[in-house]
Amino acid sequence: MRLSRIAQPPGIRSTKEGGYWENAKSKDGRIYLQDDFRAIRANVSLTDKGWAMFLAELNKAMTRAENGRWNFDTTRDKGIVCQTRRHEEVLEARLKTTVDADGAHWLVRLYFTEPECEEGLLLSLCMGWKVPGQAGLDQQDRHIDQAYERFCQWL
Repeated sequence: MRLSRIAQPPGIRSTKEGGYWENAKSKDGRIYLQDDFRAIRANVSLTDKGWAMFLAELNKAMTRAENGRWNFDTTRDKGIVCQTRRHEEVLEARLKTTVDADGAHWLVRLYFTEPECEEGLLLSLCMGWKVPGQAGLDQQDRHIDQAYERFCQWL
């Protein structure tokens, strides 16, 4: 029997108990989320105002998770948080659609985990963006794999 590496049930902290955020870091101490933000900023043409609004929305959403106020979605299409099928240790927070200056729609996802070994921890792993629909699923799989690799390194 395999022991779970995340708190049970999945999403318990972000949706009920609350917790505190920490960012996963590379071996040389770089915060992964900062790298992800730079990549998003470079590839999604948001205005400065749009970027500020995105960061404010993200901060508000993360505060709701700290207070256990996200909702868990077992159907994977209605709530904010779901457990990924690809790697059960990785949870996905679906943030609102971001529209860039060119009118393109992007879906932004925060991949995180709630490690069983650290009481109350909400560990951010990866921030990803994708296009809606089938075309974005390959992008999403790469982000989930990257988040899982970061979690394994954190362990």
